[in-house]
Amino acid sequence: MTETGTNSGADVGETVTLIWREVLAVPVDENSDFFESGGHSVAVLQIINRIQECYGTELSVRDVFENSVLGDFIGVVRTRVNG
Repeated sequence: MTETGTNSGADVGETVTLIWREVLAVPVDENSDFFESGGHSVAVLQIINRIQECYGTELSVRDVFENSVLGDFIGVVRTRVNG
């Protein structure tokens, strides 16, 4: 299991960035676009599943499609995690 196996105090932004990096297998930063970085439908599902495992929060494919830039997506995840 990777570092993203738990939510043991890691910053949401760092964790989500790590998940994108591992799933997409390319370097990413907050300005990276999911689709321009090689993202596809299976990768969306993997990312959503891993974030749900870490934080127990519900996300949808639409969340990624509507927030395909990593920084924007991190904002969505933070909002969901922090309620």
